[in-house]
Amino acid sequence: MIIKCTNCEVTGQLYWVCANTVQDKIASFHPEFSQAELALLRNIYSEIVTSNNGYVSSTWCLNLCSTLNQKLTKANAEEFLHKMINRKWLSCKNGKYYMGVRSIVELLQYFKETYQDNLHTCTLCKQVLFYVR
Repeated sequence: MIIKCTNCEVTGQLYWVCANTVQDKIASFHPEFSQAELALLRNIYSEIVTSNNGYVSSTWCLNLCSTLNQKLTKANAEEFLHKMINRKWLSCKNGKYYMGVRSIVELLQYFKETYQDNLHTCTLCKQVLFYVR
């Protein structure tokens, strides 16, 4: 585990995050969430990272439910997304979902390995930025 200080890219609020430093199948498995919910979250991450603006609309997230291999109703997806916001995995402002502070801290290595060509780095502080204003 590591304790890391980070700012929310959307609000600018400072957070201290206790994060897992081991990235293996056991550590990344979240038994409380369904496979459909995790597939939705992966697709949201992918869209946020590959977008030019660093966010995805709430409408797009809910419409994505119909494209998943597993069944997930829009009502269940909306409830799941609220959980992800409360747990700081995602951030939401004005109907748009942004990368949450926990995702940035705990999944940064995954994002670097998977989306290396799509990541933006601040020229001053050398930190990866997901939301580019």
